[in-house]
Amino acid sequence: AFGWLWFLLLLVPSSAAPLKETMAEHRPYLASLSLAWVLGDFLARRRWGLPATLALWIALGVLTWRRNAVWASEVALWEEAVERNPESAEAWYGFGDALRFDDRWSDARVAYRQSVDLEPSYIDAWNNLGLCNAELGRDTAAILAFEDALRRSPSSCRTHTNFGLFHIRRGRYSEGEAELRTALTYALVHGLGLAD
Repeated sequence: AFGWLWFLLLLVPSSAAPLKETMAEHRPYLASLSLAWVLGDFLARRRWGLPATLALWIALGVLTWRRNAVWASEVALWEEAVERNPESAEAWYGFGDALRFDDRWSDARVAYRQSVDLEPSYIDAWNNLGLCNAELGRDTAAILAFEDALRRSPSSCRTHTNFGLFHIRRGRYSEGEAELRTALTYALVHGLGLAD
């Protein structure tokens, strides 16, 4: 009874309210401890329980070894996420971030593009698409991505800041200063609670 209660109680946070987390494998891991208790209790009461337990340990060991191969790199983990759920803009965004942090800018650009195609209002994906295009020297595409982000969310401080730095690095100081001032203005307005 304690095992089943543990299982239900630990899954309540995930079930009662929607979570922002794209991946929350720690939640089922903690809850599955109860299933191990229930299964252990069941096997302990059977004559064939010991051989079954040994077979289960071997099977779970192999599965754990295979799972660890995926968790060995952030890129592999997010690649699996987009393979399993190709319609998730958040999975593509996470894949893009993993690729970008791995200095695979061209691949990251493709992932962010997929993310914004699936969810056109995903401002962070537009912003990071702009960063990738800028890093790859695709200035026109970078400008379009930053402008798309700002058209959808004019108060995006992160996008104004990145767009400003983009201009400054290309010697367009007045445009860069204007974007950075806009970012600062929005940051102060939001920080003081003067905007939604």
